[in-house]
Amino acid sequence: MRTIFQPASLSRKKIRWWPATTPNSITPSSCLCNCYTNFHLRSSAFLYLACMKKTNLLILILLLFALTFSGICYGQDNKPTMNHVAICAKDLKRSVAFYSDVMELTKIPNPFHDTVHQWFAIGPSNALHVIQAGCPTVVHDINNHLCFSVPSIEDFMKHLDKFDVKYGDWNGHLKKTQLRTDGVIQIYFQDPDGYWIEVNNAK
Repeated sequence: MRTIFQPASLSRKKIRWWPATTPNSITPSSCLCNCYTNFHLRSSAFLYLACMKKTNLLILILLLFALTFSGICYGQDNKPTMNHVAICAKDLKRSVAFYSDVMELTKIPNPFHDTVHQWFAIGPSNALHVIQAGCPTVVHDINNHLCFSVPSIEDFMKHLDKFDVKYGDWNGHLKKTQLRTDGVIQIYFQDPDGYWIEVNNAK
């Protein structure tokens, strides 16, 4: 009879394919669960890291977009807007009387509270600052002028006649009106310091 040789290690103990532990705490099914749990945790961690990368990328894109958009908005909101026009007057009282009575502008408060400044409202958020000073003697060009609009040029011409203010068209023809190419009627005259003023009936 042939004798089959067996290594002592195989003959004396059984081979286990799951981790050694106490008999009551480990079974093949619990090992499978542990393996599944470890795999699930690793997969979750991988997905979490992937999501974090995508989230960080999305945040970076949104941040760059916000910075770019805020720069655009800043550029749009920072455009200069008209605030006031300032003119020099040799005699403030005479100029104030002209702009109050002839031009019928409304006085508005100014921060100086002195005798050499007077502000007038000339439209929403716009003002005319009349400042008394040693104004140089110059001949003012009609091309440089202030412009106001009225509902009726004819009525305003009668109003100027009451104050004996000389007015006319662009070429200086007294009591004549200028017809602009778009149909707007204009007249021109000067204030006490020679500044040219246009009044028209533009809507």
